[in-house]
Amino acid sequence: MGLLHNLVDMWAMGAIMAELLTLHPLFPGTSEADEILKICNVIGCPDEQTWPQGLSLAEAMKYQFPQIRGNQLSEVMKSASSEAVDLISSLCSWDPCKRPKAAEVLQHAFFKDCTYVPAAVRPKAAGPPKTPPGVGARGVSGHIARRYSTGALSTSKPAANISIKPSSLSKIGVQRKLQLDRQAPQKSTRPTESNTKQTTSRVPARNSPGKFPI
Repeated sequence: MGLLHNLVDMWAMGAIMAELLTLHPLFPGTSEADEILKICNVIGCPDEQTWPQGLSLAEAMKYQFPQIRGNQLSEVMKSASSEAVDLISSLCSWDPCKRPKAAEVLQHAFFKDCTYVPAAVRPKAAGPPKTPPGVGARGVSGHIARRYSTGALSTSKPAANISIKPSSLSKIGVQRKLQLDRQAPQKSTRPTESNTKQTTSRVPARNSPGKFPI
């Protein structure tokens, strides 16, 4: 049963390759009967040479294949190369035992230029990431420490010695205002005292004898 599944997969591989090369399904059937009809239109109906066991199975089921000769696969796939047509023809054979296996497909001429990969362009095995030059364990640890220290500073509280309470600010402002209020009357009274002295000294001079009033 496992061998039959693998042979069915080879048929599917040929149909998928044809669709990839032509951008159209090779056997676009809408039902089982229509699918067989589409297959016969492309590769022809089976006979005693192509699939004798299939004819026996159809006779046991009282089924008769459509009597269609079919077309050449190269006419259906005009844009495909001769190697591709030959490979798809072998994969889409009526007889499952005549289909090539996966290992045999890789040896086909179609994959001749696709299987060999030069050693110079083969991917190397992925190893551990290399440390950049000049960056050692000390540099990495310092970088991590700076990251965590930055986070700690952003969440830390301000120092107590530089904090100023609102009550102390209000006391300083009140004291300063009282000092300014005390100094203001002293400055305002000084000019009045000097003015009174001048007026008192001038009055006797005007009323002194020997002088006529102006």
